Amino acid sequence: MLKKPRFTFKKALAVIAVVTVVVSGGAALGVLYYTHIHETQLADPAFALRYLNQKGELPSHYIEEILDLCVDKTLNIHEFNTAKARKKLQGHPLIKSAEVKKQMPDSCLVVYQLYEPVALVSDWDNAAIDRDGRIIPFHPFYPPEGLPIVTIGEVEHPKWGEKLRLSRVHLALKMLRTLPLQDLENLDVSRVDLPSFGQREIIVTLTDGILRLNPDDWKEAWGHFLKMRSLLDSRSKPVVDLRIPNIALLQEQ
Repeated sequence: MLKKPRFTFKKALAVIAVVTVVVSGGAALGVLYYTHIHETQLADPAFALRYLNQKGELPSHYIEEILDLCVDKTLNIHEFNTAKARKKLQGHPLIKSAEVKKQMPDSCLVVYQLYEPVALVSDWDNAAIDRDGRIIPFHPFYPPEGLPIVTIGEVEHPKWGEKLRLSRVHLALKMLRTLPLQDLENLDVSRVDLPSFGQREIIVTLTDGILRLNPDDWKEAWGHFLKMRSLLDSRSKPVVDLRIPNIALLQEQ
């Protein structure tokens, strides 16, 4: 004989309805509790963001300005958006990478890395260039001595943090990786793409001389200069014209 089902269809529906109400009610209570705790923490002065701990080379007040953390404006740490803060930092022309973390209850940690300048740029005030051709502000963020000067020439509407995608900039960066920077004072590539081939040249000012090089074979000419360098009178800082292959024109100053 078949047994009757333990629960009728109506009873099953009733059980499901009761379980749904209980679960929904529990979830609602959980949301209300979380909301209450969150609102309590937002109102609690113990969670006011008071301290910035940073690992980097810039002054703390400079990082605070970038993140808009003002001493006269209270910000609760729960309202502090670390993703937006990181985006602000990485959008700054000096900062290459950044990480931001909350340190409960009242601090945040900022770890960042600056772009590294390889030369000063004479075409603009207080400008330097990094190894990727990016224009960055120099003073007062980096040591004032030890970098050569590069003359690039005219650039339309340069912006801080922008990479200069010009052939003469790429040439200058390549030469900076080849030439001994301790002897280099100025590297002028502003004339390498002039319309007249006779006017195209690179001017390299060293501590012991000035070179005029052909942009098309500057590396070979540099090799020739190294062979004759010891024969030159460095006290007079001679001008050595190596633009014509296998010929060196010497002018004493």
